[in-house]
Amino acid sequence: MNTLTQTEAQLFTERFLLLLETVAPKLKTAREVAIQFNLRHKGKPVSDTAVHYWMTGQFMPSEPYLLTLAAWFNVSVHWLRTGYESPDDLPQFSPTQSMLFNRISTLSEEEQQAMIQLIDLIIRAKASHQ
Repeated sequence: MNTLTQTEAQLFTERFLLLLETVAPKLKTAREVAIQFNLRHKGKPVSDTAVHYWMTGQFMPSEPYLLTLAAWFNVSVHWLRTGYESPDDLPQFSPTQSMLFNRISTLSEEEQQAMIQLIDLIIRAKASHQ
């Protein structure tokens, strides 16, 4: 799995866990979530392992599962995927910002954290000079 996809899965997981906490706080294990999910899903049942992967940021569900999750939690599939309500809400990036994002997305998680720290240092230094 590439870094970008892994990051997307991790961000999905944050939203998924927030929804579970809000809508179904008694569901704690992947097995419990899978059982409740499969009661709502009309297609191929989801395994406990797949739900575990969703809950730990290893994978994002495929479209049929996202549709069921969206209906269960009363949110849009787009929000589950991206964290934005609609495609119009997505931030617009300049060519330089896109290039920076593309380069950073090739780094490991540890290297990305180091970049965040470096950017924070630059922002703090800039603020102290104003």
